[in-house]
Amino acid sequence: MPEFKVTFPGNKKVDVEFGKFKVKSDQKVISGGDNTAPEPFYIFLSSIGSCAGIYAVSFYDTRELNTEGM
Repeated sequence: MPEFKVTFPGNKKVDVEFGKFKVKSDQKVISGGDNTAPEPFYIFLSSIGSCAGIYAVSFYDTRELNTEGM
């Protein structure tokens, strides 16, 4: 597992670097942020969708099922 480096580039922004990737987050203006990136909670929900999605598509692929409209 890669090392995760968390930095705070200003205001309500939080960046997380791991390997060659960087995930940026921010808050809405109404919450004191600049709205320059998704909020951390939405990134969290997206990651759950990604995890579920890769398992679902792998299930379909191994059974040679069509993933269209999935």
